[in-house]
Amino acid sequence: MLLPHVLSYCLLALVFGTVASFHFSPRRVGQGMATGCGLFLLTGCGGLPPENQRLKQQVVQAIRAVEDRPVGDSITVDMARIVDIPWDTLYMFTSTTGPERITRAIGTPWPGDTYVDDDDNLLVFMYQGRLADYVEFLGWNFQKEPNFVKFKGYFKGGELFTPATAKFRAIRNRVPPHIIDLHAPRGSKPILRPGYDPKKLDF
Repeated sequence: MLLPHVLSYCLLALVFGTVASFHFSPRRVGQGMATGCGLFLLTGCGGLPPENQRLKQQVVQAIRAVEDRPVGDSITVDMARIVDIPWDTLYMFTSTTGPERITRAIGTPWPGDTYVDDDDNLLVFMYQGRLADYVEFLGWNFQKEPNFVKFKGYFKGGELFTPATAKFRAIRNRVPPHIIDLHAPRGSKPILRPGYDPKKLDF
């Protein structure tokens, strides 16, 4: 989850500001604290933190379970049962998407320079309107990440799910190279954040 990282940055920044203020008169203590908060804004919000590998492992194990099933068989991947961080919204990005489009889809600034290609999958978990965590699966894992599963996601870019609706179908594919296909629940219609238009081009 991102919140612990943010809180750690904030604490360090405030401590720095407090210590720095002792080099000046008491009247400048407030200025020192402001400096600390400024550092927090530059460091804590300056980029995308590393992935939560524990969360990623949970997702990988749930999707990969279908590999042991016969070709054409499927299982249900229930994110509410798998993911143990606080979250209330999940956004799926499984086609060509850049930072601007991710920002528009989730309704808050995306802190990274992520580009999702056709062979990639990005899962963004939100909680109360803020980024809670994320996991991404890039291409064919040429980078040799320990927690990885190759699948093809069939979702509209930025499609929105809640814990009640994020019950995906993982299907053991008959046709390589994508061994696993991941679909929204059968019969469901794509839901997007109000005001987000996936057809709008990024510039």
